[in-house]
Amino acid sequence: MDFTYLLNILLRRKWLILGVMAAAAISTFIFIGQKPAQFKSNVVLATGIVNYKGIKSDNSDAFVQQYQVDNAFSNLLEFAQSRTAIKLVTIEMLQHDLAAEAGNGQEKPFRQANLGLSNISEEEKKTLFAELQKIQLDSLEDPSFSPQFDFLLDKVARAYGYDNDAILRSLSVKRKAQTDYLDISVTTEIPALSQHLANSYATRFLTYYFNLLVRDKRQNVESYTKLANEKKAVVDSISDLKFEYLKQKGLPVLGKQSEELVGQIAKLEFERQRAAAKKMSAAESVGRIKKYEGDRESRDARETQSRLLEKNNTAEQMERVRELTRRNAEAGGKDAELAEELTAAKSELEEVMRSSARSQGRPRNEEGKKTKEDLYKDRVDYDLDRIEAEESYKRTSSEIYSLRNKLSSMVVSDEVFSNLQSKQDNAQLEFDKIYDEFIKARLTLENAENPLSIVQNGQLPEWPEPDRRTLISIFAAIVVGTLTAIALFGLAYMDETIQSPETFKNTPMGFL
Repeated sequence: MDFTYLLNILLRRKWLILGVMAAAAISTFIFIGQKPAQFKSNVVLATGIVNYKGIKSDNSDAFVQQYQVDNAFSNLLEFAQSRTAIKLVTIEMLQHDLAAEAGNGQEKPFRQANLGLSNISEEEKKTLFAELQKIQLDSLEDPSFSPQFDFLLDKVARAYGYDNDAILRSLSVKRKAQTDYLDISVTTEIPALSQHLANSYATRFLTYYFNLLVRDKRQNVESYTKLANEKKAVVDSISDLKFEYLKQKGLPVLGKQSEELVGQIAKLEFERQRAAAKKMSAAESVGRIKKYEGDRESRDARETQSRLLEKNNTAEQMERVRELTRRNAEAGGKDAELAEELTAAKSELEEVMRSSARSQGRPRNEEGKKTKEDLYKDRVDYDLDRIEAEESYKRTSSEIYSLRNKLSSMVVSDEVFSNLQSKQDNAQLEFDKIYDEFIKARLTLENAENPLSIVQNGQLPEWPEPDRRTLISIFAAIVVGTLTAIALFGLAYMDETIQSPETFKNTPMGFL
């Protein structure tokens, strides 16, 4: 079976092959044309893995290994596409569409329930909507609900096309090249739905990520709050026992004068607590402003160095033009190579001068100076607040100590009272320690920042995504034509009849 014989097989069946290819191309073209247009909306997210906030690095991650960065991005991508993260988007989209169907607000639902995907009843929709209204997504740390709720949520979400599988089919989360950014794209059949779903997904993901990040800090605040209340109750109970004991003994200690002292001490205790919180907050602010000032000085130094380099480059180009002009004048303008070099040097000089003029035209120094002055003023103000808070703390502590000594001098020496006073002092000391820890935990929680941030929100897509109908149709025709040719070659190979003179010559005489 030679090459000519194979070509003859294709030529004899050429119309069959061409017909099959045309049918495949037309069928593919029509099939793709019947599919609804798809619209894509993108959200760009800074992760803070490579550079914090995606802006610049503070050199704390200068020696992070590449595999650590890749592993961090892989973990983040898996978490972003996890069932838990998608579940939050499902809840928000169902809250929107079910509320719109119920007539709450001016918005319209993006989709209507498709009973062919999931057979749901109106009663199930109302039940789920009532449960969804109780969910506050902004403060949700663990989206774990009852099995009955999860089953109903998945059933209704499947009818609306907001279930986990449907959202994952329309969602794409990937890292943008080797940058610190994540590109989140959502493709649906409705432009407004693509934009809303992309922005909702980014917002829900950022909020949920931050809630998980500060979950331990919130638990610390709650624990210290509970413990401080318990310690305060102990202090108050001992104080009540002292009052009852002195009342029974008829001791003139808690008269009008002592009550005034107790009130003054309580007021000073409150002022001292406020001064302690203000001192810690001001010290934290001073530290942050110092960091900002350092970053500003680094940027100004780089800008000054850049301007000096541009100035030196301009001077060198001007000197080169003068030298070439002198040499050209000495040559009488007859040296073509020298004239061409002079023209190129003048062109480079003009380009350098234009670049230098644009750089000098930007008022970066004035803005930098203004920012540095503002930061300095803010730092001085916060530092003065800190000093004032420290002085207030010392003053109130001294006054509290003096008033307590004065109050103690009014108390008649009594063994029972002394024991109660000792217990109260110990309880008060424990309460003060716990309250200090509570202030620190609350400041830590309030100063926590989300490393993730949205760089670009999703925009309303104006044009549908290209469907590549022609390219896919041509590819389908080529594939079907190739398979048809292979099938014809296989049939010809299995055909044992004599099809050519070469086959007849190679046939043994006995066979004839």
